[in-house]
Amino acid sequence: MMKKILVSLGFIACVVSAIAQEKVYMPFFEVINMNKNYQYASSKLLKTYVDQGNKYEIVFPERDTNLVYESKDQAMMKAKSMGINHIIIGTLNRTGETVVISIVMYKVADGSKEWSALEKANGPDDLDPIMQKLATSLNVSSDNSQKDDIYNVTSYESKELNKMKATTFYGLEIAGGSSSIHAKNNCPAGFSILYSGDLRTVIFDAKLGMYFSDVDMLNLSLHANFPLTNKRNTPFLSSGLGYGSTSLDYHEIHEQSSGLTVFAGGGYILNRTSDINLRLNANGFFSMYKIDDSFPVGILIGMSIFF
Repeated sequence: MMKKILVSLGFIACVVSAIAQEKVYMPFFEVINMNKNYQYASSKLLKTYVDQGNKYEIVFPERDTNLVYESKDQAMMKAKSMGINHIIIGTLNRTGETVVISIVMYKVADGSKEWSALEKANGPDDLDPIMQKLATSLNVSSDNSQKDDIYNVTSYESKELNKMKATTFYGLEIAGGSSSIHAKNNCPAGFSILYSGDLRTVIFDAKLGMYFSDVDMLNLSLHANFPLTNKRNTPFLSSGLGYGSTSLDYHEIHEQSSGLTVFAGGGYILNRTSDINLRLNANGFFSMYKIDDSFPVGILIGMSIFF
């Protein structure tokens, strides 16, 4: 009877050992150009998400008041002394607003690389979702020992916008400005209807604009707007090309001409990540056709709402 009990206990121990999480020794992240508090916080985040995957359990060195970065060789020696077969070495390197996250997993037995990832985050606030996805990658994909950068996180591309695909809006703009055409009132004012597509790094606008005064202008144009930052409120540069017409009705002059018009300028986007956002802009224009023996040149300043 006792022998059967011992055999059963041995079998249970083997099963538990087989399904137990394998330990991985990980020194605290090396942080460069960042607050040292992120050394522990980011390491703890990765441990929390990796441990939840039930494949690996991350083991930290004892924490003291001065967290010290350990090299690969130092980590190897400590892991061997603890009977652990894997180590992870991680680095957070901040350059401007971007944090480059480098993580490599090694076998303690021969020092060979088992898994690695190189990701980019838009500042420290983006670390949490990045760590979640890195942990998922490690738990799912670390069996492929030769594959680097196996899980490319898109958080850096999306940044604060957190967009995975283009977002489209309809817009209405009120605008006015001045032109070089000789007339008593050469400051046309009017409105535009827009259809906009935000592709994260560039925003495209299809625009139908109508402006009225002694100088009437009608333009159908396509604009490319380039945000200068990845924040929800950001300045941008703009360029565009359109086809339209200009009419002059002043004293005895009644002329109308049409052709291509080039636009260039910029502005400021407010609340870009919202379903409703506001845009302030100023665009210079140059029309490649003549009216009253001159090429129409001028500037239009407007305010647009997108929804």
